[in-house]
Amino acid sequence: MHIVLIDTDTESTLILSSSLKRRGYHVDTFTSYMEPSQQLCHDTAYLFLIDPQTLENTGHNDLEKLAKQFAQSPIIILSSDDSLDALELAIHINVAHYIVKPFDLTDVLTTIQKTIAIAVNQKHNRL
Repeated sequence: MHIVLIDTDTESTLILSSSLKRRGYHVDTFTSYMEPSQQLCHDTAYLFLIDPQTLENTGHNDLEKLAKQFAQSPIIILSSDDSLDALELAIHINVAHYIVKPFDLTDVLTTIQKTIAIAVNQKHNRL
């Protein structure tokens, strides 16, 4: 499963993508929502790691569009925003997990591993 990391925080992106690559995952990193929607294949399995703060210039509709465009791909939100509005949006688009920054890297990596296992299991059950 490919992992798509969308975040403008270069430090956390580097740390997280490097840790995932060392564990054998293929990771694509982007700084906006427009890039992956134009570059990714719709028939490939993805796990999206997204910081909604990258939406500041484009609006929350882009997150909803991405969730619909890749409906079979789980989304994990990584955000410093722990407000009720942010959580409601996450529930609305049915994210797999919502992790508040700063986060413990080990916990995030474990959550990613479990989310991928669940997604793979669900895919096999659909077949």
